[in-house]
Amino acid sequence: MLKYLLILLAIASTAQAVVWNEGISGELHWGEALLLEDYTTKLADFSIENSGASKVLIELQKDNIIIASRALQAGEWFSLNDSIKVTAEQIVRGDIQDDPSAKIRMQLPAAAEISLILIGGRDIFQCGDEMRMQLHIENKGIVDAENLRIILDSIPPLVNAGYSIPVVGAGRVWDKKKNTREIDNIKINLKAPYFPEPTDLEIRAHAEYSGPEGNAYESWGELPFAYPIPSSCTRG
Repeated sequence: MLKYLLILLAIASTAQAVVWNEGISGELHWGEALLLEDYTTKLADFSIENSGASKVLIELQKDNIIIASRALQAGEWFSLNDSIKVTAEQIVRGDIQDDPSAKIRMQLPAAAEISLILIGGRDIFQCGDEMRMQLHIENKGIVDAENLRIILDSIPPLVNAGYSIPVVGAGRVWDKKKNTREIDNIKINLKAPYFPEPTDLEIRAHAEYSGPEGNAYESWGELPFAYPIPSSCTRG
């Protein structure tokens, strides 16, 4: 029973592990800092040992307020509330002419990154022409995108459609028919409407979605068309 419980706890821990993005890194000397969004990592002090492991004292600030302070050896890291990870990747002792330095990396939780690409066979239309378009959806992030809500509309108002997709896996392309060899994108087919004068038509796609941690994200895509001269077909 105890063994079974430990296995369950290990599975739960793995499922909840934070995936971190690549972040940024920099070589810092005494008093220097690295900035990432609202966070600042300051190298406050060194403990240089001729024998044994050297350490750096790291101060983590958010909005200019110190929220954590850690002494780290090379290769050690810490995270705070699963929102920021700081690693001391390397400590260089230096010499008399060269102050000691440390290579520090800051990382944030990885984000889903949905790409919306509207594809049209042509970009100039006359009234009554068949307009055939596709919406290609790809997650370029390294974590899943969940609970997608996609709205298609246009300027001037012509298209108004909505779609819901439960999940698009990390690094995957959404495919309506997964059992076929070709990617089956969302298809939008309509007849080109009447416009009394030359008009630029823009089809727009907007997606709202979340990552595994529940953070909300948005993505956009657009596709322009042109009506170069007034159409001669009957307004309908």
